[in-house]
Amino acid sequence: MNEIPESVTATAMTDEQVQAETTALTNRQIEPGSLLSIIKEAAISKADAATMRELLNVWKDAKADQAREAFANAMVMFRKSTKPIVMTGERDDRKTGGKVHYKYAELTSTMVQITAALNTAGLTPNWRTVKNDRDWVEIECVVTHILGHKESSLPLGAKPEGPSGQTDAQKRSGTITTLQRKTLFMALGLTATEDDADLASAEKGMGAPKPPKPPSATDENKAKREFWALAQEKAKASFTADQAKAIFARVQQASGKQSAVECLAFLRGNDVLVAADGRLSCVTGSDGFDDVPDSPAAVAEPSESPSSSESVQPPVPDLKFECDECLKRYAAKPADGQCTNILAAGKRCRGQVVATMKE
Repeated sequence: MNEIPESVTATAMTDEQVQAETTALTNRQIEPGSLLSIIKEAAISKADAATMRELLNVWKDAKADQAREAFANAMVMFRKSTKPIVMTGERDDRKTGGKVHYKYAELTSTMVQITAALNTAGLTPNWRTVKNDRDWVEIECVVTHILGHKESSLPLGAKPEGPSGQTDAQKRSGTITTLQRKTLFMALGLTATEDDADLASAEKGMGAPKPPKPPSATDENKAKREFWALAQEKAKASFTADQAKAIFARVQQASGKQSAVECLAFLRGNDVLVAADGRLSCVTGSDGFDDVPDSPAAVAEPSESPSSSESVQPPVPDLKFECDECLKRYAAKPADGQCTNILAAGKRCRGQVVATMKE
């Protein structure tokens, strides 16, 4: 988290402020032998303003150090007493003919689950709007300790978007709520039940999760057909089977993957471009390749593939995953679960890719 600087530092005190604090000190009951008692004695002895300012600066710095230490201890106490957040929110479009279905941690429910722990630790979260333009909203979460020290999350931003049929105000409100939820999780180090599934399994003695099974021959054939169709869609051109094989080999070389399922997931990334001549390139900020030359590697065609003289017709994709922020659809979940979509102003979406239906 980022420490929030005080608006007026001790070294910026005016002579009037020094005089006011000096007068207040002479009337306070202070524990003997403390730093504050030394400063009080100097005030009673009529020390000059420069000396008092320096002594008060030392005292304020010491108070700030104590507040920072108390904040750190409070965060440790809070995290020890806080369990993973139970996801009570659910989006289910299947009732209206859609396929999107996933659970998420609602902001209101999250606050209910952590309020007692926050109060015990003396912490209060709040939100500050960093940017509020028509096409971009940016928010950070500020956590304040009872002694005054405060720290913030990194700011998160997004374009106000939502399901079709919502008004602009509803889309903006939903986007703000989502940003508040995500920055709260960042600032307090919270996790949700889905995020801790592997840890819970390990604690129950179930061991580490099993590695995913390699794709079957049927999956590979299906992925190759979808790969060829997606390549044509991105290039806005028709490719023969031989041309599609050459593109597939370039993707294998660029991604370091071999299976058609993995190469299809790589090609689905918004930063991967396909030119009309079949060459690959990436937009700025991607995995770092600009153009991939022809590779001698060849890929066997599936038994159902068209002849080399036929162009491949795009099939209807089976998109089983979706970003919980920008709603971009995926055929395969990225390895780190992070959405690859590029939003307004070239910023990358910070959403998580989740299943849109029960397997």
